[in-house]
Amino acid sequence: ITIVGLNVTQQALLPRTRFEHLVAQLPPDTAVRNLLHDLTQHCFEISKKRRGIDGCYLHDPLAVAVAIDPTLISAQRYPCDIETEGELTQGTLVVDTRPTAALDSSNVKVATAVNVERFIELFEQTLIAAC
Repeated sequence: ITIVGLNVTQQALLPRTRFEHLVAQLPPDTAVRNLLHDLTQHCFEISKKRRGIDGCYLHDPLAVAVAIDPTLISAQRYPCDIETEGELTQGTLVVDTRPTAALDSSNVKVATAVNVERFIELFEQTLIAAC
């Protein structure tokens, strides 16, 4: 199991200008191009309004890309468990990163960083190939 958390997926930001350049390379009036436009406009608007960022985080695409190519990320094994009893934390993944953690019981690889440029290039190539 490999966990790719928000701390890593938020490194994978696709700037609007780069996205527009990508879309311009796609054949006009194709289903993929139209779908990309429709799916991303809300994401770009919300990101700009809430975070002041003119880009879109590629959370789910990065998780899928890591399943295809695990070398896109740096990862480390940690003992992890799901909190099942906490009133405010029920369902939370707890990753024990303490130096004293029982690393021999490490049951999950946790992503710590992503090669953003390689990932964005793979993302772009995949979309272009889909057309």
